[in-house]
Amino acid sequence: MSDWIESQLNAFQSLRDSSLDEWQVVEMALNEAATPEALVWYDSSVPMLQLLTLFVHVDSQWKRISTYQDDDEFGLSIDPIVAIPEDSRRWPDQNGEPSIFRWRVADELPTGQLSHVVVKQNERGNIATVEFRIQDRLIQLSAGEVYENNNNTFDVMFMDESVLVQVDGRSPIAG
Repeated sequence: MSDWIESQLNAFQSLRDSSLDEWQVVEMALNEAATPEALVWYDSSVPMLQLLTLFVHVDSQWKRISTYQDDDEFGLSIDPIVAIPEDSRRWPDQNGEPSIFRWRVADELPTGQLSHVVVKQNERGNIATVEFRIQDRLIQLSAGEVYENNNNTFDVMFMDESVLVQVDGRSPIAG
């Protein structure tokens, strides 16, 4: 295991017993579309929320959870940040084109004391999954991506470049 991956593993594990009071996310649509109305943000066949980045407010500090690339696969990473970027709310394309990204507060994700943090690595040592427990809720973050098929169905691939989120084994968005 590289020193950098070990530092990431330790950074995730150090969140145990912390107080998480807010989640903000850059959400990624499940498809690409010509109009904002045609973007698909949730589908009952996709048991997770797809994100570009999560920002978590933990013990009065912001941290960014995203992915890193290791050759042909990705893993999860976490970094402290001073503040959420000022231009964060301007994710729609500057030219008026629809964007597959949107910034929002993720009120559907649980907040409270992190009583449990488990980091799981794949056979190559990359951080594949991080599990948090807040009260009786299990939040699972995984490196992955949702791909749209030609017939408008979706496939989930793991160890890819987005952050996939489940709460209690399903999408945190009721749909």
